[in-house]
Amino acid sequence: MKDRAVYERSSPTTYFSAVRAPLLILQGENDIRDPKSEAESAFSALKKRARSSRRITPGEGHGFAKREKSD
Repeated sequence: MKDRAVYERSSPTTYFSAVRAPLLILQGENDIRDPKSEAESAFSALKKRARSSRRITPGEGHGFAKREKSD
């Protein structure tokens, strides 16, 4: 890949080793912009360092619009 270094500098996964505080990962079950696999990958990588929790929100997409789903 020609611009691999640019993509790696732009990717949040590059910086997971620097995460010091717990990170909440929210994923809409129906999100078509950010695939569920990306959220699962982030969760797995951060869980190894005990730095993550997640919530998959049923019926939501990229944004969270349904008030009854809010905590």
